Amino acid sequence: MRSGRVWILIMAVLMMPAAAMATDKGVIGALIGAGAGAAIGHAVDPTGGSGKGAIIGGIGGYLIGSQMNDSATAVPPPERRTVHEIPENCDHAYDLLESANNTSDRERKVYLLQQAVRWCPGSPRLHNDLGVAYYHRGKHFDRKRAREELKYALKLDPDYTTAKKNLKQIK
Repeated sequence: MRSGRVWILIMAVLMMPAAAMATDKGVIGALIGAGAGAAIGHAVDPTGGSGKGAIIGGIGGYLIGSQMNDSATAVPPPERRTVHEIPENCDHAYDLLESANNTSDRERKVYLLQQAVRWCPGSPRLHNDLGVAYYHRGKHFDRKRAREELKYALKLDPDYTTAKKNLKQIK
């Protein structure tokens, strides 16, 4: 029983400098997961469960933390965006739009359009299409996001009749 506690203490001490310097949410998740896994593993099997638990918890924490990292940088909410001139990489964004229009997978469509908006944030059409994709995905929080995207498309181009029509239909 004593060796399990020593193992947990050693892991905690070794992880502290890494946690203090970590900016990647995957690393932070791994450290938290490893600590929690070690504690749970030790509670289940005091003769060696802390090591197994730490490994499993660390891997799971890293995976979850990495996803949080990716989603945080995906597409900022409209209120954090500014109107930009359309950058040079809009060609790639419209390739993504074409791919989005050729898929029937709603999750994939939203993902592709989010990436397109990242490549070309000043395109009203991309914001309109992302808003429509959010709406069709049909999740609880997507209705609000759909309205935000359509309103942002109208902020970029107040005369964009397609966005006006779409916004009117989803209200």
